[in-house]
Amino acid sequence: MAGDTYRAFLAAAVAAVALSAGACDTGSTTHCTAGAALEKSAHLARALAEYADAARVDEGDCAEEGTARVSGHRAEALRAVARAQAAERAGDPGSARKAYLSAWTTDRDNATAAAGLVRLTEHPADVDPVWAGAQRLADEGYDEEARAEVVAVLKAHPDQVVPRSLQTLRRTPPPSAPPTARAAAPPPRGGPGWTWPDTLIVLVVAGFAGVVGYLLARLDRRSTIATADQSRALAASGTKIERLGLRVADEENRARTADAELRAEFTGLRQENRRLARGVNALIRSARQSGAEGGPSHVRYLRSETDDEDGAQ
Repeated sequence: MAGDTYRAFLAAAVAAVALSAGACDTGSTTHCTAGAALEKSAHLARALAEYADAARVDEGDCAEEGTARVSGHRAEALRAVARAQAAERAGDPGSARKAYLSAWTTDRDNATAAAGLVRLTEHPADVDPVWAGAQRLADEGYDEEARAEVVAVLKAHPDQVVPRSLQTLRRTPPPSAPPTARAAAPPPRGGPGWTWPDTLIVLVVAGFAGVVGYLLARLDRRSTIATADQSRALAASGTKIERLGLRVADEENRARTADAELRAEFTGLRQENRRLARGVNALIRSARQSGAEGGPSHVRYLRSETDDEDGAQ
């Protein structure tokens, strides 16, 4: 008794330590690790989702490699389902069942393979048509009517064997009531019913459970704090980006204002240049009329300048 209690105590302690260690390591599990575990257990749809999350957070080449492997396994399962459906249409339930089982073993998330395996296992396709009525009544939940139909078929066809799916309808005789026995007296205090090692085991397990709960609470609190810090950092980044946008908009407004001022000044200079050109032309006409000495050469020079200015305008 003491040796068994000691071994039970050691087993409980090891299990509790493993549980706490697993709880401590939960935060460090990556998507690639989770995807590999799901892939190993043939849950390919969930494994593919984990690898997609790993690719989204850029965990490395494991995401792409895992996705390629899972896609290959899923294609293999689909080929097995196609073979099973072809065998089922051809009236070969044995080959169909094997193919469905192969597909489901490769991909546990393949609903078509699971449904076909259940259909061929619970309701075999090779059942004789004489049992179709009884099978339908049993499937609909009419056990008494199905049992009566089975009896009628056996009377009409004594050589027929009841299918396995209908054998559950067989009545079993009720068990004979055991002789009434006197209630056992409770064990004496301090006897083998409850000993102090049992109490110690309960206390140790409860202590380990408390430690596990405490560690889980700490992990949850750290996760909450990290989420809050990330939210604050994102809010601060958003504020900085908004201020930068306002500054850029202000600089654009200033540049537009300066450009407008330069354009206005340039327009004024052009108007002043035109006014000066008109005055020079007036002087040229006056010089021509007065016939002053040296007038023609100056007239040609000023005329060419005013013509260039008019062409530029």
